[in-house]
Amino acid sequence: MQKWQNPLYLCQEFAGLRMGIPALDRGLDLLESVITSINPLKYTDLKKSIPGISDSSLNRLITSLIEKEFLEKSLDGYYTEGVNLRKWTKFLIKESNLNELIDHILGGLLDLTNESVGLAKLTDNRIEMIKRINADNSISIIPKGAILHFESDHAGSLAILDSLSHETRISLLENSFSRISSIKEYEEGIEKFKYIDGKQHIYFLDESVSRIGVSRLAVPLWINKELYVLFICAPSQRLIANKEKFIEILIEKSIQLSS
Repeated sequence: MQKWQNPLYLCQEFAGLRMGIPALDRGLDLLESVITSINPLKYTDLKKSIPGISDSSLNRLITSLIEKEFLEKSLDGYYTEGVNLRKWTKFLIKESNLNELIDHILGGLLDLTNESVGLAKLTDNRIEMIKRINADNSISIIPKGAILHFESDHAGSLAILDSLSHETRISLLENSFSRISSIKEYEEGIEKFKYIDGKQHIYFLDESVSRIGVSRLAVPLWINKELYVLFICAPSQRLIANKEKFIEILIEKSIQLSS
């Protein structure tokens, strides 16, 4: 068992701050505010989560949590979950609350992009919509339970297919849920719509043929060994104009969801 998998480890880490039991309470209060917040927090937000704490005490606590990788600070001064806190997600949030986590992630994604967002899952031989939130004045996404067909111009289906073995991919392309006529058509879609950013994150950005003026930005992810795709659906012009911002947000949310 890795040390971060031990339920006593978190308490030991806080005890290691050497600031006594009050620091444990304050640290937990601070981390709770980070975990439950949809968006990154400012210093003033963290201070509000611990009534009465002085700036010097809060700064020591923040520094210790950053050093122990339970908290991260961005270049623009915002605070988010650190790598060790993300590892704890599966212990802090029970499997039965996965839907609650999905709601949290998709709600945050909607708030940050103001575009329609969705999560779909590979189930047996098809892609099934798990959750969607349609934004006002954006593009509608098919509802929960609907089937997303395998299409060579859909970033979501390409993200799923690209994450599978060659043998599995071929079998899916040949089934009744596929609208891709050949492996060549699939490969052309991959060549056209698959991208890799500077941090080697894979994402897909399409231009729909069947829905002119509509584009999807998608990222594949694994949750409990099951394959999902998280995506944004928007008018092509708006999606392209905000591409860099949306890619960063989508990748971050996918990491939070799959941790």
